[in-house]
Amino acid sequence: MPTHPRRIPFGATLLSAALTGVVASVGMAAPPNDNCTGATPLSEPVTTFCTLGATTDGPPLPPECDEGFGLSFVSDVWFRFTAPMSGDVCISTCGTADFDTRLAIYAGDCSALSIVGCNDDAQGCELASELVVAVAAGETYLVRVGGYESSGCGSLSVSFAGCATCPPSDHDCVTLGAPGCNDVDCCYAVCAIEPSCCAIAWDVACVDATADLAPCASFAYSCNGAPTVPNDCAPECLPLVELGSVPFDTTLATTDGPPTDCDYAKDIWYCIVAPTTGQLEVTVDEASFDPTIAVYDLGTSGVIDPSALPQALLQCGDSRHDGVETVYVAQTSVGTTYLIQVAGSLSSGLIEAGTGEITVRFKVPLVNTGPTLPALYDPNASGAFSLVDLGFATGTLAPGALPSLFAQPFALPQAGTLEPWAIKELHVAACVPGTPGCIGACSPGGADCPPDAVANETLVVVVWNRKGLAPPGPGDQVAVLSFPFPTPAELVDSGPQNEDLAVKIDPPLELAPGDYWFTAFAENDDPGAPPAAIVWLTNASGDVLPVVGPAGPFVYRAPGFPQQGFVPYALDPATQLAPAPGDDPTKLYSQGFRIIGQLGGESICDRVRSKISSADEKLRRVEAKNAQLPSSNPTQFQQLSQAMFQQNAEARALIKDAQDQLEGASVPNPCPTIDTAGVIAKAMLVRDLLSELSLTLAALIADEEVTAEELAIAQEEIGTTTAAALVLLELMAQDASPCPPDLNGDGTVDGADLAVILGNWGSAGFGDLDESGAVDGGDLALILGAWGPCTAK
Repeated sequence: MPTHPRRIPFGATLLSAALTGVVASVGMAAPPNDNCTGATPLSEPVTTFCTLGATTDGPPLPPECDEGFGLSFVSDVWFRFTAPMSGDVCISTCGTADFDTRLAIYAGDCSALSIVGCNDDAQGCELASELVVAVAAGETYLVRVGGYESSGCGSLSVSFAGCATCPPSDHDCVTLGAPGCNDVDCCYAVCAIEPSCCAIAWDVACVDATADLAPCASFAYSCNGAPTVPNDCAPECLPLVELGSVPFDTTLATTDGPPTDCDYAKDIWYCIVAPTTGQLEVTVDEASFDPTIAVYDLGTSGVIDPSALPQALLQCGDSRHDGVETVYVAQTSVGTTYLIQVAGSLSSGLIEAGTGEITVRFKVPLVNTGPTLPALYDPNASGAFSLVDLGFATGTLAPGALPSLFAQPFALPQAGTLEPWAIKELHVAACVPGTPGCIGACSPGGADCPPDAVANETLVVVVWNRKGLAPPGPGDQVAVLSFPFPTPAELVDSGPQNEDLAVKIDPPLELAPGDYWFTAFAENDDPGAPPAAIVWLTNASGDVLPVVGPAGPFVYRAPGFPQQGFVPYALDPATQLAPAPGDDPTKLYSQGFRIIGQLGGESICDRVRSKISSADEKLRRVEAKNAQLPSSNPTQFQQLSQAMFQQNAEARALIKDAQDQLEGASVPNPCPTIDTAGVIAKAMLVRDLLSELSLTLAALIADEEVTAEELAIAQEEIGTTTAAALVLLELMAQDASPCPPDLNGDGTVDGADLAVILGNWGSAGFGDLDESGAVDGGDLALILGAWGPCTAK
């Protein structure tokens, strides 16, 4: 077969963001209209379709359909169409499909098809198809949609007003401007009835047409916020700070957010300004319901335009159903405001709502290979390239086989210190074979292709020392880490198959500055189970060390390490793998991963003590500001209330982190010098108190006309709650001390500690060693009994 001269990427005509939800929701099972006899109605003006998983049952095309590239027509789906009038009808996939489409229209029934028209590549549509045929009113026609050598998703438009190519545009469908609009489905729906909208200008008539067309259903913002939920409406988002842990209750919330790929109801809103360029992690946990999270980019202005929320959406998360949800924004910009929506999932068909808490963190990766980009891939070495997200399979690709690995380089720099780097988190950009759109690059018919069905129990990460470009060997191994296979979280920088496998390392892995290799693969322990594998996504665009040899870029692959070792591996770029135009070809084999950590190791004991001390400091600031709350200066009142809310959130997050450090450690007794049970018990009590405090402060923030009487009541509640929390924090600090009677921390129990006891006599909190509720004779006896050099408990 001759080489197709225009088998090139679609570029701007890739599947639009409007179809992302379609792709995510389609499985690899055959579509319902896979066969001619199952043809579904084709509606005007636009019908979405997917050929993923489709078989080929249409008849061979006649010779007259050969446009110079052959008659290939694969993975077809079928539609029925009854002409409402006689005349010419335009049926098109131009600009709306993510693969090389082919079209044919037939008269008659499936047992006796008579071809009416066909098209492979339409003029001006790159690899998309479009044709005009004459139809008779009342006659039914069968429309066959498939691919030249591939499958994918898109939209099929039907128009009796002629064909109109919808050009790319940077404005929405309700703004006047250049021809076309940036919502492809809406654009084609309008142009099907008003061709001038895509040929001349997007004018008032085009905007008016969007009001009556389903694909153009614009988001009309409205919010009837519940008075007891201060952040029920998006413009009234509660500001958060990094590590701010805030309890919430969505029971009385209304719904005002735009449609997303996550079905939800009863939403509340938070906002935060990125203090640095890095990664944003938003977590909802301890929820009494199934939560969803969405993140919106408001830019550096931070202005919330509710009607523009659909365009500002970065991503949403609804992958778990256990009261926990986490969303990662892998690339944040310093000074940008991010709007965060928390809601209840509707995936079960029920409206979910209840209590929980939200925590946000900004992290600066030590290593970040950047977002992975689509690459040109020809799975059959046939010369038919498609632009897809893809990766290399790692794991046991066949029952009983040794794991297949790929090694990627990274470096940890010298930082003017002898301290090691503490690695706390690992993130692997990957997907699981068998999920929609998860494409693994492999040799045609080769044993390195990922299986469709896998049983992943464990994610294994291995780190080796790196010596230049020499391949890693058994003696170079530094660390082998195993984790329960994580729930994939969607990344924002690509399609739904580009997911984040995130694991936390506790205690952290300490690595000295230097050069390393990194790999990740899936395992399972059952020899009778299906293979274990992930597809580790490649063509990462960030700051990465490419592996380039005399023949070009490659990756080190171990088809059965350690017996066979690592060898250079590359697919033939002439027939199978190539970067998209404009991409850096040296990064073609750079796989996506991120390493989060910090300089310097730190024990769990030290971290817990530090967090308790920091929480105490922040609560004392709340206590001081509470005494300053004015009843007559609204501006100062709001500023102080907001500051108290944020400091309380930070204190609560610190206590939660201290509790999590002790409860989630990978060793049974991570810190023998800490009264672990005492710290955890008090942490739970403190967090309950700070939850009450958060709700009181939120009510103050929402009340722009607070009365002096209301303020006095609120101040008393805040003062009482804060004082009780501070007492518990002082007792926590004693539980976390390696020698509780050494109250001044000088290493000796002596007169200085006795002076502390006498100075605090009769009070609660610090010095109450026996936790009787007051510093008294019992605590004096404990001091005298421990007199002398301090010994750790």
